[in-house]
Amino acid sequence: MTEVKIVADKANPLLNRRELECEIAYEGATPSREEVKAAIVKMLGVNPETTVVIEILQNFGSKTSHAVVHVYNSKEDMRIVAPYILSRESKKDKKQDEKKEEQKQQTAQAKQ
Repeated sequence: MTEVKIVADKANPLLNRRELECEIAYEGATPSREEVKAAIVKMLGVNPETTVVIEILQNFGSKTSHAVVHVYNSKEDMRIVAPYILSRESKKDKKQDEKKEEQKQQTAQAKQ
């Protein structure tokens, strides 16, 4: 179970985003960016398409981490300010699509 607590919430009107610093308490493995993003989206009720986990820093020897999250006002603002985020997301989507296609091919071959 992952517990997220917002330590700092700063508005950055120049870049049209909110900058959040969070403390994450967890059991087991360090939560992924997607898990942290889902927790922030659920907690704040923001758009998941404009929410980005910039980094997760682990605290050695403890089950806590520090995360930096940016919540943009719109997808257009995110595209202008941080285009690398969209390219990172599109690469991940392509990899997922490739894996799904490989699985379909393997199941089709297994049926023959």
